[in-house]
Amino acid sequence: GLFDAKSLFVGLGILGTVGTVIVLYFWVVRGPVALAFSLAGLALLYLYDAAPRPLKSLGLGEIAAFLVWGPLMVGGGYYVVAGRLSLSAFLVSVPYGLGVMSILIGKHIDQAEFDRSHGQRTLPVALGDDRARALNRAVIVTMYAAVAILIAVGRLTPFATLVAVALPRAGRALAVMARPKPPGPPPGYVGWPLWYHRASLAHNRLFGWAYIGGLALGAIASGRHFRLWLVGGVLLATSLGASPGVTAAAPPSAARCPLTQGEGGDPFYKPNAPVRSHVGTGFVLTGIVRSGIDCAVMQGVRVEFWLRRPDGQYDDAHRGITANDGGLLSSEQRALELVDRGKVGHASPAQRRNRRQGRTVEEGQLRHNP
Repeated sequence: GLFDAKSLFVGLGILGTVGTVIVLYFWVVRGPVALAFSLAGLALLYLYDAAPRPLKSLGLGEIAAFLVWGPLMVGGGYYVVAGRLSLSAFLVSVPYGLGVMSILIGKHIDQAEFDRSHGQRTLPVALGDDRARALNRAVIVTMYAAVAILIAVGRLTPFATLVAVALPRAGRALAVMARPKPPGPPPGYVGWPLWYHRASLAHNRLFGWAYIGGLALGAIASGRHFRLWLVGGVLLATSLGASPGVTAAAPPSAARCPLTQGEGGDPFYKPNAPVRSHVGTGFVLTGIVRSGIDCAVMQGVRVEFWLRRPDGQYDDAHRGITANDGGLLSSEQRALELVDRGKVGHASPAQRRNRRQGRTVEEGQLRHNP
């Protein structure tokens, strides 16, 4: 719902043109190997989610993500800059590629029920919850083992041990992965129903930056091939910034009313919901929407909701957009077991009140739609 079809196609056309020019340039400058790297990336992009039998539905999407964000991007990027293939460049890409793979495994564990119901046989769907969580723990451990081995064989400098600063987050991620997902979010948790994804993302974000820092420090200290190592670090930093599920920065602490935070990647959200205030009876949404700048009551705010049916599934009949009147929200809704997470951008959470049980539920699937 952020772009209309014309804007989307124009943007894609611009990006496609720029990408084509870059591919043609390196094809001319570096020859057919550079073109092969480009075509491999395009092939994996198509095969991952657009092919008649996409890799994602064959349990190979996570492996494809490792190949793209690791050896293909870093090793291929090194080649087009340096003009030669380097075993070291491919090897040092492995820990980062595994980090991106761990994020995707965590996300696919979280949405396994949704993927299963839509015929998407992702790796967690194929393995089952327990084995998928065990796999992700092994991937996280292998990231550090790979760094240690690369240092031991001289492919990385000892500065790469800077990744140790991410060990506490690794421990947290391993602890989360060791236990089944709780039935509901803990108090104050943001991002539900994403649970394993968030732990993996928080770990890899710090690991990735520490890894880049270790590479840069090693290049500076050695004084050799500084430009090439720096390019590799820039490529990794670019990859990190584009990692799945990266969220926006937190609002300034000076705001009087804290903004409701959210994370992208909700598999159950669909844009362009119809405008309506009723999708059933027995459940009422009430509350006040305030500005995060001065806590003033905001009027005319459009709040988007998407709810589960009584059987736990989502459909178009249980989603919509409603507007507040004088800062107050009022919308009758149906399912009592409907809430997964709160999401009202630029406003504090609206309260949901269950008329029959007489209690207030703070969580809710709400999205600010200005």
